[in-house]
Amino acid sequence: FVDIVNKDGSVKYTVAQEQAAYDQFINSSHYLNKHKGQYAERNSAFMPWYNRVDMRFLQDFYLKTANTTHTLEFTVDIINLANLLSRNWGVHDLYTVNNPLTLKKVVSGAPTYTLAEYAGSLATDAFVKSVSPGTTWGMQLGLRYKF
Repeated sequence: FVDIVNKDGSVKYTVAQEQAAYDQFINSSHYLNKHKGQYAERNSAFMPWYNRVDMRFLQDFYLKTANTTHTLEFTVDIINLANLLSRNWGVHDLYTVNNPLTLKKVVSGAPTYTLAEYAGSLATDAFVKSVSPGTTWGMQLGLRYKF
Protein backbone atom coordinates (compact mmCIF):
# COMPACT_ATOMS: atom_id res chain seq x y z
CA PHE A 1 0.00 0.00 0.00
CA VAL A 2 0.94 3.65 -0.42
CA ASP A 3 -0.55 6.68 1.36
CA ILE A 4 -3.70 8.20 -0.09
CA VAL A 5 -3.02 11.89 -0.52
CA ASN A 6 -5.48 14.81 -0.74
CA LYS A 7 -5.26 17.35 -3.56
CA ASP A 8 -3.45 19.76 -1.24
CA GLY A 9 -0.72 17.16 -0.58
CA SER A 10 -1.78 16.18 2.93
CA VAL A 11 -2.09 12.52 3.82
CA LYS A 12 -5.73 11.40 3.90
CA TYR A 13 -5.09 7.74 4.83
CA THR A 14 -1.82 6.19 5.93
CA VAL A 15 -0.52 2.79 4.88
CA ALA A 16 -1.37 1.39 8.33
CA GLN A 17 -4.97 2.63 8.07
CA GLU A 18 -5.33 1.08 4.61
CA GLN A 19 -3.88 -2.25 5.79
CA ALA A 20 -6.26 -2.38 8.76
CA ALA A 21 -9.25 -1.49 6.56
CA TYR A 22 -8.21 -4.09 3.97
CA ASP A 23 -8.05 -6.79 6.65
CA GLN A 24 -11.56 -5.83 7.77
CA PHE A 25 -12.73 -5.91 4.14
CA ILE A 26 -11.33 -9.42 3.62
CA ASN A 27 -12.80 -10.70 6.90
CA SER A 28 -16.27 -9.34 6.05
CA SER A 29 -16.57 -11.63 3.02
CA HIS A 30 -16.99 -15.37 3.66
CA TYR A 31 -15.28 -16.33 0.38
CA LEU A 32 -12.35 -13.92 0.66
CA ASN A 33 -11.75 -14.79 4.32
CA LYS A 34 -11.68 -18.51 3.51
CA HIS A 35 -9.23 -18.04 0.59
CA LYS A 36 -6.67 -15.63 2.05
CA GLY A 37 -3.40 -15.68 0.12
CA GLN A 38 -4.93 -17.46 -2.87
CA TYR A 39 -6.12 -16.28 -6.25
CA ALA A 40 -9.87 -15.79 -6.46
CA GLU A 41 -11.39 -18.33 -8.80
CA ARG A 42 -13.58 -17.08 -11.62
CA ASN A 43 -17.27 -16.81 -10.70
CA SER A 44 -16.73 -18.11 -7.20
CA ALA A 45 -17.14 -15.01 -5.01
CA PHE A 46 -20.91 -14.73 -5.17
CA MET A 47 -23.17 -12.45 -3.24
CA PRO A 48 -24.75 -13.96 -0.11
CA TRP A 49 -27.94 -15.98 -0.53
CA TYR A 50 -31.20 -14.03 -0.43
CA ASN A 51 -34.63 -15.39 0.50
CA ARG A 52 -37.89 -13.59 -0.12
CA VAL A 53 -41.19 -15.09 0.94
CA ASP A 54 -44.53 -13.63 -0.11
CA MET A 55 -47.90 -14.58 1.39
CA ARG A 56 -51.47 -14.34 0.13
CA PHE A 57 -54.59 -14.66 2.21
CA LEU A 58 -57.79 -15.12 0.20
CA GLN A 59 -61.34 -15.37 1.51
CA ASP A 60 -64.56 -15.70 -0.48
CA PHE A 61 -67.88 -14.44 0.87
CA TYR A 62 -71.04 -15.73 -0.76
CA LEU A 63 -74.17 -13.60 -0.96
CA LYS A 64 -77.37 -15.26 -2.11
CA THR A 65 -80.21 -13.16 -3.48
CA ALA A 66 -83.21 -14.96 -4.91
CA ASN A 67 -81.78 -17.58 -7.29
CA THR A 68 -78.42 -15.83 -7.83
CA THR A 69 -75.24 -16.36 -5.83
CA HIS A 70 -72.81 -13.44 -5.76
CA THR A 71 -69.23 -13.89 -4.65
CA LEU A 72 -67.15 -11.22 -2.96
CA GLU A 73 -63.46 -12.14 -2.86
CA PHE A 74 -61.16 -10.40 -0.34
CA THR A 75 -57.37 -10.73 -0.65
CA VAL A 76 -54.40 -9.61 1.41
CA ASP A 77 -50.96 -9.92 -0.21
CA ILE A 78 -47.90 -9.46 1.96
CA ILE A 79 -44.81 -8.91 -0.11
CA ASN A 80 -41.55 -9.93 1.61
CA LEU A 81 -43.15 -11.45 4.71
CA ALA A 82 -39.76 -12.11 6.32
CA ASN A 83 -39.01 -8.38 6.40
CA LEU A 84 -42.34 -7.76 8.14
CA LEU A 85 -41.34 -10.22 10.88
CA SER A 86 -37.81 -8.83 11.31
CA ARG A 87 -36.13 -5.83 9.70
CA ASN A 88 -32.95 -7.91 9.28
CA TRP A 89 -34.67 -10.61 7.21
CA GLY A 90 -35.60 -10.48 3.55
CA VAL A 91 -32.99 -7.81 2.75
CA HIS A 92 -30.34 -8.65 0.19
CA ASP A 93 -26.73 -7.50 0.13
CA LEU A 94 -25.00 -5.41 -2.52
CA TYR A 95 -21.29 -5.07 -3.22
CA THR A 96 -19.76 -1.92 -1.76
CA VAL A 97 -16.95 -1.84 -4.35
CA ASN A 98 -16.15 -4.18 -7.23
CA ASN A 99 -12.42 -3.45 -7.27
CA PRO A 100 -11.17 -2.71 -3.76
CA LEU A 101 -7.54 -2.20 -4.83
CA THR A 102 -6.20 0.34 -7.31
CA LEU A 103 -2.74 -0.17 -8.80
CA LYS A 104 -0.74 3.06 -8.36
CA LYS A 105 2.72 2.22 -9.63
CA VAL A 106 5.41 -0.45 -9.71
CA VAL A 107 8.48 0.23 -7.55
CA SER A 108 11.49 -2.09 -8.06
CA GLY A 109 9.24 -4.74 -9.59
CA ALA A 110 6.73 -4.63 -6.71
CA PRO A 111 3.26 -3.21 -7.31
CA THR A 112 1.84 -0.59 -4.93
CA TYR A 113 -1.85 -0.15 -4.28
CA THR A 114 -4.41 2.09 -2.60
CA LEU A 115 -7.66 0.87 -1.06
CA ALA A 116 -10.95 2.09 -2.51
CA GLU A 117 -13.24 4.39 -0.60
CA TYR A 118 -16.93 3.79 0.03
CA ALA A 119 -19.31 6.43 1.39
CA GLY A 120 -16.49 8.82 2.23
CA SER A 121 -14.19 6.41 4.09
CA LEU A 122 -12.05 3.38 3.36
CA ALA A 123 -14.00 0.31 2.24
CA THR A 124 -14.10 -2.01 5.27
CA ASP A 125 -17.16 -4.09 4.35
CA ALA A 126 -17.51 -6.15 1.19
CA PHE A 127 -21.32 -5.91 1.28
CA VAL A 128 -23.94 -3.43 2.38
CA LYS A 129 -27.64 -4.09 3.01
CA SER A 130 -29.91 -2.89 0.22
CA VAL A 131 -32.67 -0.78 1.69
CA SER A 132 -35.12 0.00 -1.08
CA PRO A 133 -38.81 -0.49 -1.88
CA GLY A 134 -37.82 -3.82 -3.44
CA THR A 135 -36.45 -5.23 -0.18
CA THR A 136 -38.87 -3.82 2.40
CA TRP A 137 -42.21 -5.40 3.15
CA GLY A 138 -45.43 -4.21 1.58
CA MET A 139 -49.12 -5.03 1.77
CA GLN A 140 -51.76 -5.00 -0.92
CA LEU A 141 -55.48 -5.33 -0.28
CA GLY A 142 -57.89 -6.50 -2.92
CA LEU A 143 -61.61 -6.82 -3.32
CA ARG A 144 -63.29 -8.52 -6.30
CA TYR A 145 -66.91 -9.04 -7.13
CA LYS A 146 -67.74 -12.21 -9.10
CA PHE A 147 -71.09 -12.63 -10.80
